[in-house]
Amino acid sequence: MKNEKKSCILIMRIILNKKESRFMTIIDPSAEGKILRIVDIAGGEGVRRRLFSLGFQPGDRVECGPRGIWGGPIVLKNLRTGVSMAVGRGIARRIVVAVDERV
Repeated sequence: MKNEKKSCILIMRIILNKKESRFMTIIDPSAEGKILRIVDIAGGEGVRRRLFSLGFQPGDRVECGPRGIWGGPIVLKNLRTGVSMAVGRGIARRIVVAVDERV
């Protein structure tokens, strides 16, 4: 668990140091309603395996659905497969995305 947090923080620091403002995480409030492209999954093997089994892979385009008032899971729709899935905030925090300009 600690290693996963360290890797997530490390990747976010690398992104911020590169001044790549187009990268964010799905948990970012500005991501709601936008079409995003998965850039990386900043987690351990368990998180990666879980997301791959759900059909979310780097390069996929996803649409970030509405959020609940008190938080809770985030609804993601994979535009490649057409599958909608509620992803917990812990896992969603590890998905690094970029706004897709091809819309």
